[in-house]
Amino acid sequence: MKIEGASSFADYMRARYLSFGGWFYHSFYLVVALITSYGVTFLDWSFWALILLIMVVFIDIVAFPFIEFLKIKLDPSRTMHVKVETRDNGLVWRSEIEEKIVKWSEICKWKVGFNVFLLFTSKEKYLVIPFHYFSSQTESAEFRNLLESNYGKSA
Repeated sequence: MKIEGASSFADYMRARYLSFGGWFYHSFYLVVALITSYGVTFLDWSFWALILLIMVVFIDIVAFPFIEFLKIKLDPSRTMHVKVETRDNGLVWRSEIEEKIVKWSEICKWKVGFNVFLLFTSKEKYLVIPFHYFSSQTESAEFRNLLESNYGKSA
């Protein structure tokens, strides 16, 4: 199977949230909102609740996107057009500046969600394959089946 495309800033933001925990991340917001509302209602936490809420919103809306923006600016290869080919021994990843082979044995886990596949080569390093690289839903389903046959269900 051969797929190709160029990743965007939005693709990397989706990957960041998925790698950060996906539903755990959104559950964190719910817990902060519940604690904040309890504190404001019963404990007169108005000032501290506001500070906590501002910090959480700042991290999500400003800090994470800014970090991803800097990574893309410092490493323009992240948004270059790439061609990915699946082979028996792994993935061949080709861009304008490099070609690398990622063996199936190097991938320790995978995740899917937010319209991206993440293939983890270590605890914190992963390859991003957005759904728009695939020419059809059938092709993305084949890729998912390939990952499931090699690694089991998504982590």
